[in-house]
Amino acid sequence: MIRAVSFDVWNTLLSLDAMFTVFTRGLSEVIGAPLDRVREALLSSYREAKSARRMGRIEENPVTYSQKLLASRLGVEHDDVKRGAARALLYVDKELLFPDTLPALEKLRSKGFTLGVVGNTLFWPGSYTRFILEKLGLGHFLKVQLYADEVGVSKPDKRIFLRFCSAVSVDPGEAVHVGDGVVEDVAGALSASMRAIRIDRGAQRRIVVKEIGLAVVKSLEELPEVLEELV
Repeated sequence: MIRAVSFDVWNTLLSLDAMFTVFTRGLSEVIGAPLDRVREALLSSYREAKSARRMGRIEENPVTYSQKLLASRLGVEHDDVKRGAARALLYVDKELLFPDTLPALEKLRSKGFTLGVVGNTLFWPGSYTRFILEKLGLGHFLKVQLYADEVGVSKPDKRIFLRFCSAVSVDPGEAVHVGDGVVEDVAGALSASMRAIRIDRGAQRRIVVKEIGLAVVKSLEELPEVLEELV
């Protein structure tokens, strides 16, 4: 029986590209640099920071690491990047929401599932993501929100997934994690003995492999049916 569902945030519930757009705007206004230069530095810093995280090379807070990396690329101070991240919150709106997010959360809650977030963090802290989810009307669906910079562990480390299961009082076998990342989300959840569902909005069709507790969906609105198929 599946009792709880955890979600990745960026590119699962909310658009990372849209968030990068508002982050770029906020930082550009703080440092007075052209939008295209800030965007290019942000994307290259993101690729490098994400790779370093996967390789286990980040020894400090991942938000601090990525902010310093971006500051170095732009030739500005770390505090400038922090201010840019804060300023970006002024421009957050419903453009960040995927069309299938709210209907999916409503359906799952109506069916009695406990919902939450297990999220990695780069460039802005988990507290900002928590604020964004509240601002966009999603916070009340989520009983627990765990972010890497707050708990000290990043996906795909199984400990952050097990922390979620403990927080909502379920065994790993009673929980499913939904995310877009093959490594961070799918591999991480499976390593914690949870089931895993990958959201791939470009997929041609739904795939369910019950034997290993894995599925691929092209819309979050497929989740209620897929959760039944995985049991």
